[in-house]
Amino acid sequence: MQANAKAFQEAIEKAKNSESINDDRVVLVPSGKKYYTLPFEIVNASDIVLEVRGKIAACNRIKHWPIENSINKKFQYQHFIWIRNSNNITLRGGGTIDGRGYIWWLNAWLVTKKYMPAGAGRPKLIYF
Repeated sequence: MQANAKAFQEAIEKAKNSESINDDRVVLVPSGKKYYTLPFEIVNASDIVLEVRGKIAACNRIKHWPIENSINKKFQYQHFIWIRNSNNITLRGGGTIDGRGYIWWLNAWLVTKKYMPAGAGRPKLIYF
C-alpha cells in the first residue's frame, strides 16, 4: 500500500510539474484496475485532473494511517485525498473512490484505544 501511495504522489508531482496543459496533467486510474493505498496529497498545484475510471481504496489498517497535528483534537488522522493550496483540481471518471469508512465507524463505535484513541479525528474522504 505504501508503494501505491508513493506512486500516486509521484504521478501527482509529475502532472504538477508538467509544462503541458493536456494529458500530461492527468493522473489516471484505468478502468478495471484497483489500487489500495495510504492517503495522498495534492499541494500547491493547479490545473490537475484526477481521473478515476477504476477504483482507489483506502488502507483499512488504522495503525498504518498517517497522523497530522490538529488544533481541535489531540490528533487527526490524515484525510484520504487532501487537496490544499491548489486551484482548478478536477475529479472525474465514473470510477470509485472507497474510503472504507466502515473500519473508522466500527473503531469509533467500539472506542478501541489500541488503534484509534478516544477523541481522535477520523479522516475525511476528500478534504479541500
